[in-house]
Amino acid sequence: MLKGPRSGRTPSRPSKWRRSVALSLAVAFSVLSLTGLLPFVGVEAAAAQPMIAAGSLHSLAIDASGNVWAFGDNTYGQLGDGTTTRRFSPIMAYAVTAGRRAIAGAAGDTHSVVLMSDGTVWTFGANPTNALSTNSSAAKILSPTQVRLQTGSTLTGVLSISAGGSSSAALLKDGTARVWGKGLRPTPILLKSSGLSLTNLVAVSVGATQVFLLKSDGTVYVCNSTTPAQAEPVLMKSGGGTAPLSGISSISAGKGFAMAVSRAGLLYSFGSNASGVLGRDTGGATDGVAAPVLYTAGGSSLSGVLAVECGPDHVVAILSGGALYGWGLADGGRLGMTLKGTVSYPTSLSLAGVSEISTGGRHILARSSVGVVWAFGSNGVGQADGDSAGTLDPHVVTMTTRIWRTTTPTLKASDVTQTSFALTWRSEDLYVENVRGFIVRWSLPDGSTGETVQLPAKVRGIELGGLVSGANHTVHVIAIGISGAEEEAPALVVQTLPATSPSISPDASPSTTGAVSPDPSLTGVPTPLPTMGGEDLADAMTVAYHDVLNGVLLGAISLAVIAVLVKVFLWNAARRDLTGREN
Repeated sequence: MLKGPRSGRTPSRPSKWRRSVALSLAVAFSVLSLTGLLPFVGVEAAAAQPMIAAGSLHSLAIDASGNVWAFGDNTYGQLGDGTTTRRFSPIMAYAVTAGRRAIAGAAGDTHSVVLMSDGTVWTFGANPTNALSTNSSAAKILSPTQVRLQTGSTLTGVLSISAGGSSSAALLKDGTARVWGKGLRPTPILLKSSGLSLTNLVAVSVGATQVFLLKSDGTVYVCNSTTPAQAEPVLMKSGGGTAPLSGISSISAGKGFAMAVSRAGLLYSFGSNASGVLGRDTGGATDGVAAPVLYTAGGSSLSGVLAVECGPDHVVAILSGGALYGWGLADGGRLGMTLKGTVSYPTSLSLAGVSEISTGGRHILARSSVGVVWAFGSNGVGQADGDSAGTLDPHVVTMTTRIWRTTTPTLKASDVTQTSFALTWRSEDLYVENVRGFIVRWSLPDGSTGETVQLPAKVRGIELGGLVSGANHTVHVIAIGISGAEEEAPALVVQTLPATSPSISPDASPSTTGAVSPDPSLTGVPTPLPTMGGEDLADAMTVAYHDVLNGVLLGAISLAVIAVLVKVFLWNAARRDLTGREN
């Protein structure tokens, strides 16, 4: 029988090869996901929506799942965790629910705003005269609450949000914008010249007192946050006169000034030049029209700008390659590092790989293209995450629902006797602010189990007594999170000392030979005796599990992955060879 031409079979071979590659990758990703390594393989790139937001003394961050984390000052409930407790480490303000996750955040002086995936807006924090525009008239709103219109219906169809001072704004799907706060419910922004809605908007930025808006044609408009019907175009210097600022791709508002990035990567500034925030020499005077920001005194215009963020009196810009530059008032750690006084021209902040930034009152948040969040600057109330003593240098902010920092926290046993031992655990193994308390659970040689009542969060040790001598006792420490979730540390096996049984002469009694006879009343179920201040036993003998077993396990899994991939590759190669022979 004559075979058809080979060309009729050729198209199917690449398809089989692609399927085999896809199968190999699927196997690899499945195994990697089981080993916990997948997050390092494919991390979500920075989204167009802001995933970090710095307020005056607090910070927000949204993780890849759509949960909202907050840290810093919480006097007015601006962290949204239902309390007014200051947080030095990120705490979850909003957890993803069915059909709704957070996609963007914004922060004013003492309030926070979150945009959800369903186009609704939620807010929390200071609420004087119902400035947050919810159905609550409380002076403080401690948990995320929906923003509502004057009619009481919810604000929907929102594409992006912004906040500054005590005002907020939203860009809607229809290309219009609304502003609220300072006595306003969400109010449409109108042109001063015609009284009609400002349309075809693509971005909005709220400063301390003004709202700046960007249209799709690249022009910029501005209005006072309390008079949204007075929007006017921003002008730029053009020859000996002025013309509407145009060709702009993004905007950012500060306190009485603003910045605009052109489509060509040039940066323009306008407004008050207090503390040198305009990045160019105006002799300290306000410059009402836009002009390019200079790189050095008397130098050329700053170019290659990707994004800019204005604080109340300082500015940070991202240049090509993710390099970070800052200028304006540097005192109090506003620009991090060791910069002091007024920095009138853009200066390198020695941080690269940045794709998103947000400036607070005296601190800065930065996010990399792979989702790493850095914080630096003043940290008096934890707004830059960490020790309240402050941290000027950029450091990574960790957001987690975990309670133990590691999978193998260090448990220690000491003062081991025939019938008791002391158990301790370390503070450095814990996400301390996530812990509400502890439970110690144990099992006896006969298979029976027991546990303590919940111990206070500050307890780091407990003494277990009434144990069986010379036996192995398996003990677990379970940390209880603030949400009530439990996270169990790996078991620690402790062997009590055996009872001594020296030979006793007929003429001697146990009391004269030094023999120890266990008290029968001490056998059976142990009676826990909590010991406050267990960390004094830090130098005690440790019998915790070592990391060797974990290393061996990880190595075995890695070898299994390689073996599976090789097998799939060889199997496909054999199939291709067999197909070739048949042809």
